[in-house]
Order: sequence, then C-alpha cells, then structure tokens
Amino acid sequence: MPWCSPFVKYTVDRLQLLPEDMQPMAEKLIADLQQACETSAYRDVMFNHTALVLTQKSTGPLVTHMFGLHLLDIVAAIHLADHGPPVYHAQEAMCCPVHVIPRTVIQGETSKLRGLAALTDAHSWLSVLTNVRDIMRSSAALLDFEETSSITDCLHFNLDSAMSLLVQSLLGDCNGRGISKMLLNMNTAAFFMNHVLQGYIDIPSTARDLYGKFSSEVVDSAVIQATSLVNLPPPSRLRQPLFLALAVSPLILLADFLPMSTNITRLNIIRAWFHYGMGRPPVLVKLEMALWRKLFTVARGVTTLFEALCSFVNEIEPLLDLASPERLFFYLAGA
Repeated sequence: MPWCSPFVKYTVDRLQLLPEDMQPMAEKLIADLQQACETSAYRDVMFNHTALVLTQKSTGPLVTHMFGLHLLDIVAAIHLADHGPPVYHAQEAMCCPVHVIPRTVIQGETSKLRGLAALTDAHSWLSVLTNVRDIMRSSAALLDFEETSSITDCLHFNLDSAMSLLVQSLLGDCNGRGISKMLLNMNTAAFFMNHVLQGYIDIPSTARDLYGKFSSEVVDSAVIQATSLVNLPPPSRLRQPLFLALAVSPLILLADFLPMSTNITRLNIIRAWFHYGMGRPPVLVKLEMALWRKLFTVARGVTTLFEALCSFVNEIEPLLDLASPERLFFYLAGA
C-alpha cells in the first residue's frame, strides 16, 4: 500500500508535528479510524498489510480515512518546513511509506482518468506548469478572472459558509475556460482540505440533504434556492479534486478537468495511486509542496485563491528551468 500513512504507525509522534490548533481535529480523525479498525477487514489491511482488493465497494470508508491521514502527513510536512529545524526535507516527512512500491504501467480505464493525460505522454507536469505560467502572465486573463477569487474571500474555518460559497461558485463559474477550471479545482480542494482538517471526512450524500443542512443551520433559503441545486453533481463528487491531488499530485488541479467529469471515480483514483508508487524527482516534490502550501493558506483563510495561484506561479518560476520534461508521472502502456 503506497499510501499507508505514517500516522497509522506513529500516531503520537506525528500529532506533535501538526500546528497546535489542528491536533484536536487530527485526534478526532484518528479516533474515527481506530473505531473503524475494530472490524476485521480494516485491521487486516491497516495493520497486517494484507492486500486491498480494488472494487468499487472496497474503496469506501477505509480508503476515505486513508486520504485523511495522508492529508495530515502533508500538513505536517508543510508545518515543519515553515517552523521546523533549519535542515529539513519535506519529502522525508511526507513520503515515509510502510511499503515502497515502484511505478508501474498505467493502462485501461485508469489511463483515461480526467486530468491524467495532461501529466503524461507528450505533455508532462512541466508542460502543465508552463501553460499555467503563460496564462497568468496575460494581463487580460488577470483582469477577466480577478473576481473569481472572491469566492474564497470568506473561506475560513467555517464549514457552512465555505460550502455555500463553493456551491455558488459551481453554479456560476463552470464556464469551460482554463483558468476558471484551475480556480474551481483549487477551490474545492481547499474547501475539503478545510473540511477534513476539522476532523470530518464525509458530507451529505445528496444535494437535497446538503441544502437541508444549510437551511437548518446558517444559510438562508433565499441565498441558495432548492431549484438551483437540480444540476449540481452529487456532493460526494465535489471531493474528487482533493482526492486526485492526494492520490496523484496537487499539480493535477491545474490540468483540464472539472469535478463533474464522469470517470473520476474513487476506484480509478485509487488505481492511479497504486500505479504512481512512491518515486518522485526532487524538483517535482518541491513543486508539489509549493502548491500544497498555497492550498493550505487558502483553506486557513490566510489568502484568497487568486492570490495563492499568482504567488505559486511566481515561486516556481526558478524551478521550471531545473525540471526535465522527460520525467513523466506514469509509464503508459505501449510507451
């Protein structure tokens, strides 16, 4: 299991690596996992290292919890990189797998996963980042999409207000333009990063239940009409950008896909995770950590989404010359 989190084995030590205000949330998440591990199926996979048979049914609660634990690893790496010892390697904190699994050939339905093509074949992650840089350099693009950042202006640690902004952004900003897709994917990923770091994993399974949650708590019915939710995808689909970022790479959020894409199933995401293994070029690790850090600042309400994207592009500029376009994410079948 390339995604087996160090939090599973080193819970106490790992909790100390998180910001103090996040430790209670992490404890809640880990407590939920430990309760789930009372079942034999969980215990066998988590602690006895038995194989997880990849079926749609098997990629439910166990895998969802593992996504949450992996996110805690990433946040610990970000926190240590910013506040830890002077000599610190983020890769060591983020990638300490119980088992090291090499990359394998990716094929079949998994190779068609939305957003994955931009990171493979003739494109590679370098081309994705170069494209983002070129778009952001366009003054027209900056003016056209400046208002888009307002959807995360209030994205603080308030679950309901954040989700209301998310729903409105989905209804109003899915216009097919490249940068809008990037902002939307980053927005949903930042929201669910916020959501998980509060100690939660799942959200209401239907749009009606989601709307009911809003109506019963803090969102006035005049803000989001029930009829406006007719075309909203299942709320569980809105987690997919974060799951893709955790399983493949946060850079996939900058690729050409939307969370409503039909083949972004959890099963395909997990299969891609297994194919990806643990091997990453050092420059790629730096690029990924830079984007994770920006997403984290958005999730914490420190900066707006658009400011985070601009800052990320400026920060990675010197690294693009060091990256090799031949270093692809996956080995494709027939390549």
